Amino acid sequence: MCRKCSRYLKTRDARLGNADVPLEAEDLATLHLDLLAGKEGFERGNEPPSGDDTKGGDAPPVLRYDGRRLAPARHLPVREVPVAVTVNGVPVATLIASPHDLHFLVAGFLRMQGWSGPPATS
Repeated sequence: MCRKCSRYLKTRDARLGNADVPLEAEDLATLHLDLLAGKEGFERGNEPPSGDDTKGGDAPPVLRYDGRRLAPARHLPVREVPVAVTVNGVPVATLIASPHDLHFLVAGFLRMQGWSGPPATS
């Protein structure tokens, strides 16, 4: 939640073991958080927070719901960006990823789609 722009993003911590739950189902299951945020004057945003924490910029403060109230947390929001993949000038996919080591993401995507082969051996 950003007090500066009065917007918020829902995130999920996959380390908690809920990665198999579809995002849409979890979004519905946490509708009470949307209502609580609305009561506090926040509206849901679709864009990641401004400020590039990956390059040393200040990340916006994060508030977490602890079961009773919103409380400040020492946590950096995960930054994700759209990555457009083109092959020979033809757009084939848009992936959402953190902006680190994108060459590995694209290489793995192309390999899994069958558009590239295994690395050459000497």
